[in-house]
Amino acid sequence: MRFAFSRESSVCPRPSSIDSSDGLSSCLQELSDSSKKRFVITKLPVRNDVKDFAKKNKLDLKYIILNGGEEFELVCTVAREKIVKVRKIAKKLGIDLYEIGFVTCGKHVIFENGHTQLRMTDVGWLHFQ
Repeated sequence: MRFAFSRESSVCPRPSSIDSSDGLSSCLQELSDSSKKRFVITKLPVRNDVKDFAKKNKLDLKYIILNGGEEFELVCTVAREKIVKVRKIAKKLGIDLYEIGFVTCGKHVIFENGHTQLRMTDVGWLHFQ
């Protein structure tokens, strides 16, 4: 399914994309660094089963979301004028699409929670350290 989504949505150029296997914090930081843009995260992508797992095992949900890895999920930016088309493609293919924020001028990855902005740190998998 992911391949089909990637192929079909290729009609909507993605200015940047990466997989999340090193953790969401790592891939967002890498996208920010390589594009020299600020990534503002307004909503964390989480499924209910992950919430349940974290609660049952007394784990920090934000830590799991931001720093877990091993899975392959596509993290990409989409131009605002193309998002409706990408949503339709995802829905048609049964792909969960999580819109987690926006890109703007500046640098770093920022988590915006209401009126508070916190700079996110990259504590996902670091290669060759």
